[in-house]
Parts: sequence; structure tokens; C-alpha cells
Amino acid sequence: MIWKKWSLWRHFDYVLLATSLLLISYGIVMVYSATLADSPRDGSFFSTFPGHQAVFAVVGIALLVIFTAIDARLVQSAGYPITLAQPWCCWPSGSAWPSWPGCAWPT
Repeated sequence: MIWKKWSLWRHFDYVLLATSLLLISYGIVMVYSATLADSPRDGSFFSTFPGHQAVFAVVGIALLVIFTAIDARLVQSAGYPITLAQPWCCWPSGSAWPSWPGCAWPT
């Protein structure tokens, strides 16, 4: 009997990760060059626009790695419960009519 070693990263998309990192780096350089004249000289890097962009990039890459590691069959099996839970997520007051903008009955 042949045993296959199961790996979480077997289907990981390294091209997607590399492309994302390349585009994020390009975007941070563009934001840095666009806001260089307005940046405070005595502030930390994270108080500038490129610093904010870098923080969001790190969060985005972490989410990309997490969601890439999730099996697509798990997401597919969660589709019906998410669809059934949507009205209760959209109606926080528990009323029969949506109370948030954008949550309206389809016409």
C-alpha cells in the first residue's frame, strides 16, 4: 500500500503569493513617492501613509495565506449555512424589515 503524505501547502499558489508581494511592494513605493513631500520628518514610519499601507499589506498577506490554506470543500459546504444566516446578519434589530442601508428586499 502506498502512503501519501498529506500536506497543507500541497495546493498553495506560490505564483499568487509572489505576484501579490510584487504588486504590494510596487504600491508601497508609489505611495511613498507620492507622499514624500508631505511626510513628517520626526514621526515614525507607521505614522505615514506608506507605513499604513505596509500594515494593511501585512494583514492582507496573512489573510491570503490563511484563506489559501483552507480547503475549498470546506468553504463549499459552508455555503448553505451562510446563505441561511444572511437575513439575521442583515437585520440586527430582529425586526421583520431590514434596518441597515443596503439591506432591502429584492425587487
